[in-house]
Amino acid sequence: MLTVGIYGVADRLGSQSAHDHALAIVRDGQVLASIELERVTGRKHDSRLGAHFEQLLDPWLDPGERVRFVQANSFLGASFATPDGSLVLECTNAVPLEPQLVPTAIQLQGRLAALRANAFTVSHELAHIGSCLPFLEALEPLTLLVHIDGGASVSACSVWWWDGVELSCIHHSWRDLKDVVNNFNDSQLTAQVLGIGLDQHLSMPGKLMGLAAHGAVDSRLSSVVVENGYFLASRWRSGDPLAACCQALGIERPPDPSRSAVGQSIAACLQAAFEESVVEFLATWKRRTGARHLCYAGGAALNVVANTRIENELGFETVTIPPVPSDCGLALGAAAIAEWIDGRHVRCDSPYLARTAPCSTPTPITASDARELNEAAATLAAGGIVASIGDPAEAGPRGLGHRSLLARTDNVRLRRRLSEEIKLREWYRPVAPMMLREVAEQALEGFRTSTRLARFMLGAWRVAPAWSAAFAGCVHADGTVRAQIVDPAVPGQAGLAALLRRLRDEHNVHALINTSLNLRGAPMSADISVAVRVAQQLRVDAIWCP
Repeated sequence: MLTVGIYGVADRLGSQSAHDHALAIVRDGQVLASIELERVTGRKHDSRLGAHFEQLLDPWLDPGERVRFVQANSFLGASFATPDGSLVLECTNAVPLEPQLVPTAIQLQGRLAALRANAFTVSHELAHIGSCLPFLEALEPLTLLVHIDGGASVSACSVWWWDGVELSCIHHSWRDLKDVVNNFNDSQLTAQVLGIGLDQHLSMPGKLMGLAAHGAVDSRLSSVVVENGYFLASRWRSGDPLAACCQALGIERPPDPSRSAVGQSIAACLQAAFEESVVEFLATWKRRTGARHLCYAGGAALNVVANTRIENELGFETVTIPPVPSDCGLALGAAAIAEWIDGRHVRCDSPYLARTAPCSTPTPITASDARELNEAAATLAAGGIVASIGDPAEAGPRGLGHRSLLARTDNVRLRRRLSEEIKLREWYRPVAPMMLREVAEQALEGFRTSTRLARFMLGAWRVAPAWSAAFAGCVHADGTVRAQIVDPAVPGQAGLAALLRRLRDEHNVHALINTSLNLRGAPMSADISVAVRVAQQLRVDAIWCP
């Protein structure tokens, strides 16, 4: 049976509340693909799945095979339709926060009319925690499963408990953590500090987290922000909360807030409030349940600094966050939870799931475009920038080596060239290094060999003083690096591991800056030929195929 996970709820309000539409394909418990729409269309956070649905689904259909559609809902509704009506899903029943598939009315027309298909709906919350399942060896008893985001179907955060026999939702709330999360995605104060509009709210989280490291928490400023409810009330959306902060402190409003002490301190205050609230929330539920393991998803799980505190301070034996914790993983989560409810173990051995057809034959990279491993290593050692393009692309927002720009980590000028001049990213944004596990164990303070955060670049660690020169080009303002561990046993990473070994053994380069291969404002592409064109447009020094 083919299970097709769908996240395609339409944003009829025009509020940009629906975004990151995606499709996932699972056959008899095996994850075949997790396809974020933006990787196909080139439109960041694309929410037009209906218009592209048949094109994406068709390569996966086998004649006569039974098909099950499983959609994730949202607070916007529980329906999905293609523009021509070839597929219409309508869930008129309430979708509870329970591990169940809610039968959903389905209409098929045109070529899809021949399918033997049925349909179900799961809650947005359940789909988020379901996105963890493919990346677990097993769902261990005494596991706390938590989702935290800006808004799901009936909550902004939910807590689930797996005792080894039954999965149940034990808490959900709109208000818990709502303010500290909305500081990262719906705040006029944050927008002013970053110098962007509220219409760019989807870019806020990474920017705010990056800027926060440049500031220090000011107790007076924190009091002003908290006493005013973080300036999240509707009256502030067209107001000037930054001016209100400056007035309370008796200082002038800065012309460029991101480069000012007050702007950076505001960012630090908002980051600290988020960290403290999330850590306290999870600690409370760990005490109440006696949980030994944590699975954590939702857009908030992309905050790597908070993630590392969770792992280091709360005493969980394991902390698992998928590479697709945000809404881009809801389709995969919906399909995975459906398989899990059926009793199938769903597992992915790698994050490289952005394939658009089974056993696809990608457009090859010509010999004139691509360098061999030895040449790529020599180019990197000499201070060049290499585009690493593999097949298939990685799922999720992080470039993990198959759609990546690589450079040595020991050169600050090189980092600036890559991040600020080529990628056109803000000066305060961090870059992340990829490295072998044995390097991480020596170079990163507090790094646990058992950590799962580094698999998908979801944690932050301080660099040991003896290694500061080797990582000078990628250490962020807070002294940390957002490391990715490359493991030759992971499908798709053997070539990356070989490149890192060659650089270490022959060129004394121990890690590589790894940032995503994309143009400013555009997503990474699932199409290799498009990725090559982007690399050429960015004028990298070489292209390499891991």
